[in-house]
Amino acid sequence: MIDFVSGNDLTQGKVNTMEGAVYTKFEEIGTRRSTIGTAYYLTIGLKQYQLATEAQMEALNTGEAYRFFYVPNGRDPIILSVEPLD
Repeated sequence: MIDFVSGNDLTQGKVNTMEGAVYTKFEEIGTRRSTIGTAYYLTIGLKQYQLATEAQMEALNTGEAYRFFYVPNGRDPIILSVEPLD
């Protein structure tokens, strides 16, 4: 499924920010006998979010602080951009 951010989301001020130190991890998904795939996660504060790809996880340095701009989308926000904090 592909989520799209509408122009209304942006013009109505529905873009939020979160910032803080980021921690990343990955988990193998499957059964005891076989691996089906890998799930990638980032944790910021007390919240954990699933990432779509390994490349997204690798773009973040664990322990460093970032600011995320996102649109709420139920459980999984749509991250629009990320910038490192100095």
